[in-house]
Amino acid sequence: LYSLAVSVKMNIFLFAPALFLILLADGGMWSAAVHIGVCAIVQGIVGLPFLMHYPIEYVSQSFNLARTFKRYWSVNFKWVPCEALPASEQTLLRDCEGLFTSKIFGVGLLLATACCWVLFACRCGG
Repeated sequence: LYSLAVSVKMNIFLFAPALFLILLADGGMWSAAVHIGVCAIVQGIVGLPFLMHYPIEYVSQSFNLARTFKRYWSVNFKWVPCEALPASEQTLLRDCEGLFTSKIFGVGLLLATACCWVLFACRCGG
């Protein structure tokens, strides 16, 4: 079920460290590895139609860290400065210009998330 949720909305992947710890505590390393393997198989099955027809495009766009996101869909970052673009300049993935759509903000969020995962792992692991 978790893997299907990830295939629909990628931010569900942020729950992965906590889910891993639960799987580890509940059944040990072997059980956690089996569950992760099942998730990988589900992702392969869900992506198979795309991988069969457009493999390079699918894989390259799955991890496209260069894209920006629409502020309209943001829940947690509405406070980040961003000037609305005129309707004629808006695209499917861009509706404003400013810090919210800057590369530095996106990379900063990615690094902050990774640091939190590492700190959490260090605190829980020893």
